[in-house]
Amino acid sequence: MSIYPGTTEGVLEVSDGSVVQYFDSEPRPTSSPLGKGGETVVLIHGTGGTALTSYWAVFPMLATKYRTIALTFDTSKPEFVSLDAFVKQARESIESRCGTAPVVLVGHSLGAVVAMKLAAEHPEMVETLVTVAGWARTDSHQLLRNNLWRRLYETNPGLLGEFMTFCSYSRNYLNSLTEDGLSALTEKISGSRDRSDEMQLNRSVDISGQLADIECPTLVVACGHDHMSSPQQSQLLFGGIKNSCYFEIPSGHSVIHERPSELFIAIRDFLRAPYKYPAGTVISRSHA
Repeated sequence: MSIYPGTTEGVLEVSDGSVVQYFDSEPRPTSSPLGKGGETVVLIHGTGGTALTSYWAVFPMLATKYRTIALTFDTSKPEFVSLDAFVKQARESIESRCGTAPVVLVGHSLGAVVAMKLAAEHPEMVETLVTVAGWARTDSHQLLRNNLWRRLYETNPGLLGEFMTFCSYSRNYLNSLTEDGLSALTEKISGSRDRSDEMQLNRSVDISGQLADIECPTLVVACGHDHMSSPQQSQLLFGGIKNSCYFEIPSGHSVIHERPSELFIAIRDFLRAPYKYPAGTVISRSHA
């Protein structure tokens, strides 16, 4: 299945032995107001996701405006599943596809953590940053949910799909589905790839000390009904990244599926004028 017509699909070998899959819409003929390299948007998925399962809705919308690249991290071995390993996979993949030109980096959930760490450690590579439902340090609320996930994973995997569906989506979204639609969604989540190593990684996330090293214009997108990474977590990012603006979408954690069009508009509007809003601005949801 192609994510967007004309998109290149391939794999990239990383120096640690991992293999990253990618989709690349290739350069677009229109110029970008961001300047050199800024017309390339790189999408980083979260826990249990892939380029296709995470960004099947957002990628085509972005690809109409920008060169868009979506990466799938290699999680086939435990040694490939760490923040440092994911940053290496992202960095070498971006260098392979884009050379030295800086890019727009968009990360969702754990992908936002990776994106922030990359922006802090390699500022020359990231012209603009968008974090979606991200966090800097795992808190007690997240640990309790992670504990329950682990117990279900080990003792009652049949209920795991229902639990993840409950945690991933907002009440309003789940209530909008028919009974068959809800069952199909739960079944789809139940059949997703094994994420146990990534869930273990999530327990130890702490990049709070690196937020001050992020210099590029940053849009922090929070999800107002997020059970997995609360709006308070995004507010901490907003407070810790000096050149950031904040935007909140009334969605559950899986905003990339629940409200992809609104997420696309938020990203597009910010990329059109990343210096329009002073640092510290809370951006209104009005698009007038």
